[in-house]
Amino acid sequence: MFKINYAIMDTEDEIKTFTPSDCCITGPFEIVVNEKGHGDYSEDEQIRKCPVFFEILPFWFEYLTTIVKEIKKHGYALLNEIESYNTWIEFIYKENDIELSIIRVEQWNECGLLSFERILPPEIEYGEWKKERITFDEFSNEVINAADRFLRTIYSINPTLREDYTLGMIEKNLIALKKRKMTLTKK
Repeated sequence: MFKINYAIMDTEDEIKTFTPSDCCITGPFEIVVNEKGHGDYSEDEQIRKCPVFFEILPFWFEYLTTIVKEIKKHGYALLNEIESYNTWIEFIYKENDIELSIIRVEQWNECGLLSFERILPPEIEYGEWKKERITFDEFSNEVINAADRFLRTIYSINPTLREDYTLGMIEKNLIALKKRKMTLTKK
């Protein structure tokens, strides 16, 4: 089971004022794998409005769609969880499944934001997930659907944000993923 929970906490009026060069859409964000959550999300409106839990939502959708697009080719991805100190999410592609782990490493910053190389040092500590396995289809469908909903919502409020670099990357990734999915369905 793989689920993405998020909420856009910027108001419509705020989003209407964003420009492509000044677009920082925030809100709570959580990834749930086999009933185990990572991140901060709640249906409780009071908790959801607490800015301490806000993440930069386009970051998540850009990198998750990139992982869906590239993981089969590389077999591995490591995503830096920039809102948390020393935390990475590891994605391993195996036999049409994805194995996910939360990895914590003290005093290590060799990764940047996203890597498709196995560069973790040997001294790691597992977080909420350790080798949690889901199907690639579960993973890719949820990422594609959540990212698509996110973009449609933002573009319906402020169409000029189609020119934002990060939102544009999400859109390009989604177009490539949907095209690949259609090609596979025709076979």
